[in-house]
Amino acid sequence: MWDRHGRQFEMTREVDRSEAQALLADDDVQVAIYSGASGLEWIEPEDRPRGWQERIAPRLHDNPEGRPPEPPGSLPLVPELWSEVNGSGKSLVFNDHD
Repeated sequence: MWDRHGRQFEMTREVDRSEAQALLADDDVQVAIYSGASGLEWIEPEDRPRGWQERIAPRLHDNPEGRPPEPPGSLPLVPELWSEVNGSGKSLVFNDHD
């Protein structure tokens, strides 16, 4: 994956809900949603709390209530930690694996 600044990242591992929330709160970590065939949608730090509440948490694959993702018909999001190749940058990507 390439970020908005032209840096290359590679997927390191999937993370759980609590680690995703901690990474989401870290302004040094880039955050993006990858859903469907669209490109990465980068989420700015000031937009993350609302994005988590409205767009990410309802679609996480590990929904604690066991409900399917919202909106109906959408695929679940899996949080992934990505690390910069030849650098120290980190990115958190919520990926629907479509």
